[in-house]
Amino acid sequence: MGIHNEPGCEKVKTDLPGLVKIMLAQLLDQNDKDRAYVKIEKGEDTVLLINNFGGTSNLELRGVVTEIVNQLDRDYGLHPRRVISGTFFGSLN
Repeated sequence: MGIHNEPGCEKVKTDLPGLVKIMLAQLLDQNDKDRAYVKIEKGEDTVLLINNFGGTSNLELRGVVTEIVNQLDRDYGLHPRRVISGTFFGSLN
């Protein structure tokens, strides 16, 4: 979804773990030649930045962040050294 409610690249019906899996694959899958522009090696220092455009409560955002961190560890062997989440640029800015 775009910042002003523009349509995204596709519509899916899934739960949070399924959605996170799809989104992480779009960012990290090295077999996807359209999106695999950076390769992050296991054990490499990384920072995870999650921006809330303002439509998600802090409680919900924390659940999303937890799921992302868990899948990064389990599926990609990545352990962000720092996690930054919050509303840094909202849809009303």
